[in-house]
Amino acid sequence: MLSRIALGVVGVLLLGLTVLRAVECWSTDSHLDHVAGVWIAEAIDVTRGVFYRAPHGSYGYGGTRYFPLFFCVHGAAIKLFGAWRATGYSLSAVSVVLLLIAVYYLSRRRGAARWLAVAACLAVLAGTSTQEALLTIREDAMAAMLNIWGIAICAGEYPNYRRVYYAAALFTLAFAVKETTVFGMAAVFLHLLLNQRRRSALHLLALTAGGYALVLAGIYLGSDGRAFEVFRLTAAGINLRSILVSPSSMVDAMSGYSGEIILLALGTATLLATGARNMRRIPPLLFIYKCKNVLRGGKAVNSQ
Repeated sequence: MLSRIALGVVGVLLLGLTVLRAVECWSTDSHLDHVAGVWIAEAIDVTRGVFYRAPHGSYGYGGTRYFPLFFCVHGAAIKLFGAWRATGYSLSAVSVVLLLIAVYYLSRRRGAARWLAVAACLAVLAGTSTQEALLTIREDAMAAMLNIWGIAICAGEYPNYRRVYYAAALFTLAFAVKETTVFGMAAVFLHLLLNQRRRSALHLLALTAGGYALVLAGIYLGSDGRAFEVFRLTAAGINLRSILVSPSSMVDAMSGYSGEIILLALGTATLLATGARNMRRIPPLLFIYKCKNVLRGGKAVNSQ
């Protein structure tokens, strides 16, 4: 009982401080950096009928490696409501709220008590990466939210075909937001495969792969090939050396993410204490794939 009261007090304080901080930061644009500027520029380009600028053209220097769903939704909101600032911050806020709901739903489907599921949401909200996703205009929270919803739908009892279709659609949308958001699907696929649900696993893989192909085709056709030229140019700095030094780069990048470091340490300790039989469950598989994704990227990423 005492632990739940303490959780309630912490939750009220955290929510109150988060709201106050969001209002202050949104009013001053204090967390809009050059990355957010690229996302906003892409959304404004969409309102002008430009889907991925060419590296050199009438709009000046352009080109980005970012995938399109977030800035397309932002551009549509700008067309409807006419303000990039309010629509952008609203999109980030809604994404974070839906992410927290997804975390709660996932925790409950894994058998957690209500208070423990709420604690999981508060842990996610307290993370530096979630706070930054809330205070700026970029894709991180939306990608995480769609990914976690896809996982949550497949958690609990083994998913039927309807749930597999829904999960594949959500994983496809997550990929359309951020190209590295594929580890959720990988964890669910391996979970089904290891638990003798081969048909469901292959069904999920085929549907999601088809969705990924449609996203890539849409990007290529919608941009008349410009996007792929930009992707090629922005990938020029990726080589074997950058992959090999990515663990060191991750450590450097995570120095300002104290909450994430604590959660990473706790997750690693839990994983080491997990028996081989329980390694077939979604949580340890998701943790492993997430860590591999962060190491490959060489940076601290969002709260997925």
